[in-house]
Amino acid sequence: MEYLVYFVLFIFLIIFLAVIRGLVKKGKIKIPGFEAEIEAPEPVPQTTDSSQGNTVHYHLHVTQDQRKAELEDLVDQFKKKLTEPQQGTMEDREILLKQLNASEQKLSNLEKEVEEKNKLLNKTAEELQKLKTNLPTYKIAQAMEILEYGDTSEAENLFKEFLETQEEAIEQSAEAAYSLGQLAENRLDYKSAQKYLRRAMQLNPNKGHYFNNYGLFSYNLGKYDDAIEYYSRALDIYLDQFDEEHYEIPTIWSNLGEALRAKGDYKKAFNFSKKALEKDLENHGENHPDVAVRWNNLGVVLNDMGEIDQAIDYHKKALDSNLRNWGENHPRVVLDLNNLGDIFRTQGNYKKSLEYFNKALAVVKKVGLKHQVDCVENNIRELQKLMGGESSGSQEKE
Repeated sequence: MEYLVYFVLFIFLIIFLAVIRGLVKKGKIKIPGFEAEIEAPEPVPQTTDSSQGNTVHYHLHVTQDQRKAELEDLVDQFKKKLTEPQQGTMEDREILLKQLNASEQKLSNLEKEVEEKNKLLNKTAEELQKLKTNLPTYKIAQAMEILEYGDTSEAENLFKEFLETQEEAIEQSAEAAYSLGQLAENRLDYKSAQKYLRRAMQLNPNKGHYFNNYGLFSYNLGKYDDAIEYYSRALDIYLDQFDEEHYEIPTIWSNLGEALRAKGDYKKAFNFSKKALEKDLENHGENHPDVAVRWNNLGVVLNDMGEIDQAIDYHKKALDSNLRNWGENHPRVVLDLNNLGDIFRTQGNYKKSLEYFNKALAVVKKVGLKHQVDCVENNIRELQKLMGGESSGSQEKE
């Protein structure tokens, strides 16, 4: 009987130690001297590419509910800050408004947001693995562990540690800074994003995508001169290292077109936007989603130039393409419908304008894009004022 008691106690001890070991590996508790035994998890390969040194890809992902909760939390934070007694400069307040608007825009296109967040998580995992030779293995293991749940905090700490201690490794340090910039931008921390994206460009000024990303960052802040400067530098780098056949070139042309349009330089904007469209048509054909984006951008420029009929033609092409690719209940379709409503309103064709605005409203309500409902309803109200209230009953009711 005494042996049986000892045996049972021995079994319980083994189970207890196994549980403790599991908790330590997950970072729930820490025991001095135990962490060093943890090995970084071996990545699960998705695809390999021998031309890029057998780069391993990952399967990390967040759900729509997770991303929605993150963005709703950001919206609440920005709204709370805006209601606090005014602090800082007017520019600080303007940035807060841009952050709030950006978070609401992201919420209105959750499908795309989840896709972008998952790309960022997997890219972060790849960059973490590159630090294995310079940082403790157990730290990378812990960062990877929580990265699986969409938490990038430990990864960011490691990138910062690498920047502080390994700056002589210039290319890796530049990538660490760039990763920090992208992660900060993803959570709409514009000051940190600016700091780290600039650091990446300083460390390695030969990476075109660093400059293109900083141009996009500047554009989103409304700093169009800066955006044009950095897009142009990105374009020069790509053309110097590759040629016009590089897949990033049409994107940079398109970005330049958008920034120039925002500055009011419509002729140059049209030329860059048209080049982007022609190259993507050549590369992908008419049914590619990127081509729909180019058609839409050209439509916006043509509308600004007063070429209304051509603008309508391009926006209809974008709408037809997006309907084929995404179906009617998609944010890109809402954008096309709203743009067409705007153009017909400018043209004075209020009946047609109301038709497209009502179609857009039906989609945003059906899909649950709450942050776009107010925008479309406001367009309808403004249009009805122009119509003298004659179509006050045309707005779709909930």
